[in-house]
Amino acid sequence: MERRRFVGMSRVIWMLVSLLLWGGMNQEAHAWFWDKDVLVTINGTKFTEQDYRDWWRSWQEEDMAVPDSLDEFVNWQLLAQEGLRLQLDTEPSFRRKVETFVKVRSLMMLKNEEVDAKVNPSHEQLWAMYEEQYCPRWQIAVFFFATEEQAQTQAAALQQGEISTEELRELGHGEGGPLFYEAKWLRVPQITEEWFAAVKGQQPGHITTPQPMGNYFIILHFMAEKGPDKEDFASVEKSITAKVKDRLSADRTAALVEKLKEKYQVEVDEEFLAEIDETPLEMERAEKPVITTNAGEISAGAVQAMMAKERQFRKQYKFAAEDPDRLKERVVANMLSQTLISWEAMDRHYEKRPPFAAVYDFYRKHRLTKEIEKRYIKPQATVAEAEAKAYYEAHQDEFSHPEMVSYVLVEAEENLVKRMRREIADGADFFKVVDKHFPGGLPVQQMPVNHLDPALSAPLLALSKGEVSMPFTMNNNAAMVRLVTRRAAMPLPFPQVKAEIIKKLGDEKFTAGRREFLDLLKERSVITVNEKVWNRLHKELTQQHESTDTH
Repeated sequence: MERRRFVGMSRVIWMLVSLLLWGGMNQEAHAWFWDKDVLVTINGTKFTEQDYRDWWRSWQEEDMAVPDSLDEFVNWQLLAQEGLRLQLDTEPSFRRKVETFVKVRSLMMLKNEEVDAKVNPSHEQLWAMYEEQYCPRWQIAVFFFATEEQAQTQAAALQQGEISTEELRELGHGEGGPLFYEAKWLRVPQITEEWFAAVKGQQPGHITTPQPMGNYFIILHFMAEKGPDKEDFASVEKSITAKVKDRLSADRTAALVEKLKEKYQVEVDEEFLAEIDETPLEMERAEKPVITTNAGEISAGAVQAMMAKERQFRKQYKFAAEDPDRLKERVVANMLSQTLISWEAMDRHYEKRPPFAAVYDFYRKHRLTKEIEKRYIKPQATVAEAEAKAYYEAHQDEFSHPEMVSYVLVEAEENLVKRMRREIADGADFFKVVDKHFPGGLPVQQMPVNHLDPALSAPLLALSKGEVSMPFTMNNNAAMVRLVTRRAAMPLPFPQVKAEIIKKLGDEKFTAGRREFLDLLKERSVITVNEKVWNRLHKELTQQHESTDTH
C-alpha cells in the first residue's frame, strides 16, 4: 500500500518536474508566444509594432516613404535612452520645453472635450439667429445728388407723383437728375441707423426726405420687403452656423469656468480688489493675494500689472479709454478663467492616455535626442573660417559661374550644310549665308559648357572665337557650328559663399559625429530585431503609403 502511494506520488512528482523542465526548455518559446508583437528589444526595453506606428506617425514628413530598415527608429531610441541615462530630462530647460508643449496641447484637448465636442447647433437655433440678424430684407434704391436743393426738388416731385423713379433715373444731371443711382437688397440688421430710421414703419414705395451722405445728398426709395425663406437661409447658413457655434462655445466656456470655480474653491477679496487702481501698490500689498484657490493664488500686483498692460494696449492701438472699474472687472475675469482652465487642462493628464500619450512620448524623447546632439555632437561640428577657406580653394569648381559658350548651330540636310560650308570657305560672311538659306536667320544660343550635347561639344570647343566648324552629325542630321563667344569659369568671391561652405562642412561633421556617437552606443547595447514582425509591419505601412499616394 505504501509502495503504491509512493509510486503514485513519484509519478506526480515526475510529472511536475517534467512540466517544469519542459517549461524551462521552452521558456524562450513561451516568451515568444506572449511577445509575438514585439518588434525590437533595445537594452531590455521592448518596442512593439504599435510603438513603431506611433513613432512613424510623428516622424514622417509629407511624401516620405517608409524606411527599408529599423535603423532610424533604433538610432532615435538609443539617443533617447542615453539622454535618460544622463538624466537630461531633469534639466530645467528641458522640463520647461516639455511642460510648455504639454500645456498647449492639453488646453487644445480640454477645449475640444468640454467645448467643441459639445457644440452642435440645431436647425432651430440656426433659424432663430437667421430671423434675428438676417431678416427682414429691404430693397432700397439710392439717388445721389450734388446739392441738397436738387435732392429736395426731386424728392418732392417723387412724393407728389410728378415724376416716377424710372423717369428720374433716366433724367440727365443737367436736367436736375441724379449724379448716379444704385438699387440693392439689404438686410435690416446691417442697415445704418440713419437709413433704418428713415424707412422703418413705411410701406414699399415710400420716398424719404433728403439726407447727407459724405459729399452728396441722397434720396432713398423703399422698393420692396422680404421675410425669411428657405432659399435665402441656405445662402447664409454657413455664416450663421459659425456665429451660433461661437455663441454656444462662449456659453460652454463660461459654464466650464463656473464649474471650475467650485472645483478649485475660488474666493475673491472684493474689498481689496476695489482698492486696486492705477496707484502703484507697496510691495507688501502687491504680494497679497486678491484671489485665492485650493491650487494657487493671484496677487494684487499681478492684477494691477495686467490692468496697466490693457491700458497701454488700448492707448497704443488708438482704442477709446475704458471705464476703470469695467476694465478691472474684465481683466480679473480673463485672468481667472485662463488660470482655471490651464490648471484643469494639466490636471486631466492627457499625456498619460491616448491619443496624446503617444505624441507626448515622441516629443519628450525627441527633445532628449536633440539635447544629446546639442551637448555632445554639435560642439564637434564647428567649422573655422580657415577651414572653410581651404575647402573653397580646393573646390573652386563648386563655387564658380560655369564656363559659358554662345554659338550659332546649323542643322539641315547634308548637301545643304556642305554647300553652305563651301560658301563660307570661299569668303562669304557666315551670317549672310545663314540668312540666305534660313530666312529670318538662326538664333545665337548660350549654354554652360558642361551642359552641351556631346555631339556638339567636341567640334564647338575646338574652335576659336568667330570660327566655323566642319560639317558633323548631330541628331541624325548634318550640322555645323560657329563659336560666337567663350567665357571662362568665374569663381565667386569667398565672402559670398563662406556661410554656405561653413554650413556644408558643419552638416558633414555633424552627420559623421552622430554616426560615431551611435556606433559607440551600439557597441555597449543589446539590440534584438524580430525580422518576421518587421517584414509584416513594413509591408503594411508601405501598402498604406501607396494607397494614400493614389488618392
